Amino acid sequence: MSVPTEQFSHLAFVEHSPDARLLDEMRFHDTTLEERKILVRDIISSFDAYTLPAEFKPDVYERITAEQARRAPTEWTIRDDLHATLMQWGSHDETAWTLLRKISPRDRALGFGQKLRRRFNEQFDRYDEKVAHARRMTAAELRTEIAEICTELQALARAATTEAGRYNITMVVLEALGKVCDRDDELEPARRSGRLSMEGATGGVDVVQTLYRSLIQDVSIDFMLDALDVIGEKWPRTLTTRDAKDQLSRITAILHEKAAPHDYQTRLQALLAG
Repeated sequence: MSVPTEQFSHLAFVEHSPDARLLDEMRFHDTTLEERKILVRDIISSFDAYTLPAEFKPDVYERITAEQARRAPTEWTIRDDLHATLMQWGSHDETAWTLLRKISPRDRALGFGQKLRRRFNEQFDRYDEKVAHARRMTAAELRTEIAEICTELQALARAATTEAGRYNITMVVLEALGKVCDRDDELEPARRSGRLSMEGATGGVDVVQTLYRSLIQDVSIDFMLDALDVIGEKWPRTLTTRDAKDQLSRITAILHEKAAPHDYQTRLQALLAG
């Protein structure tokens, strides 16, 4: 069954992507199962305003295999789960594949970037809210909240790394890294215990690491650098735009001023040099 290429004119992984497949190569029988399952998950998850592709039905995604493709098509239908059914049929069946490609949102790539930016900003807003009310919390409570925020941001950074080769998310990644660097103001003294601290008292003060120190300064992880490495390889020109260069220069200046880890600064400087 041939598929008209006109309907695919807006459906390439990313416009001008270095790895973008030719439209006539996107027919069902000219793609691998791995390629189809990735794209099918991307299309279906694009209708969800919050969930990123890597988070979307991971159990169903893992079950989409060559062995499953050999089963009776009736087994691809999952009662009470339309999304899972579409993922499996779209990966294994030519008609379902063609339908999903046809209904894919025209702005799917843009939508992913907006979704990722919202998810990052959600965590920055959460951090700002906790910091603004830090004196109402014990140090342990505040530390726990910040640790949870860091975990979420690290997960989003991993998602960005996974998708950076297929979506142009350069500014989303740089903006998020810049916002982490900006969040290093000394936190309001939190109470060490459950007792309210008296005005002027310092005995109960306990130090809580800022977002910047938790993700960059005092840890061994290279937060967001893997995503930037992928961007540098796949989308090098996006790092040479005025906005990107301004953001990178601002970030490197902050890191230099804060005496960030040498290896972290070196990797980031390599992006500027490239």
